[in-house]
Amino acid sequence: MNFSTKSQLILILVLVGMLSAVNSQNKQSTNKISKIDFIEMRRMNTASKLPELSIVSRQKEVLKLYRSLSDSRFSRSAPIPVLEDNEALVVLKPKLRSIKYGDINVSKLEEKNGKLTLYYSETENWEYAGEKQSNPVLIIKIFQKPKSITLKYLKSNP
Repeated sequence: MNFSTKSQLILILVLVGMLSAVNSQNKQSTNKISKIDFIEMRRMNTASKLPELSIVSRQKEVLKLYRSLSDSRFSRSAPIPVLEDNEALVVLKPKLRSIKYGDINVSKLEEKNGKLTLYYSETENWEYAGEKQSNPVLIIKIFQKPKSITLKYLKSNP
């Protein structure tokens, strides 16, 4: 082999090594779990026909949601949030498992490999217990527009 062939071979080996290192870094970063920030927008207890979990990402959907949640017994309705381009509302209405007249709390929201998982738990609520209400609804705002979210129940510690 002459000098130019050896140089080309060495250059190819170096490039292959660099590409392999970059590829392994990408694989490592895809398994990273990221915490997603959220803000609680509204908490209530209503027997509306909402699904267990829904994502609202357009302002038109927000208006429709808040109209469906309005209560004619009150003269003023809850303020309707405005969504920016990179925001969405997540509406939770899970069936209570361990506390009959309880409430729900979001423990954390995580993203792994582009998939969001929302962890929630049940908590006692004396107001809901006194009124015998068992349909908690929680609306949170997140700062991205996910296509789907998985809901995970965390048992409450006694």
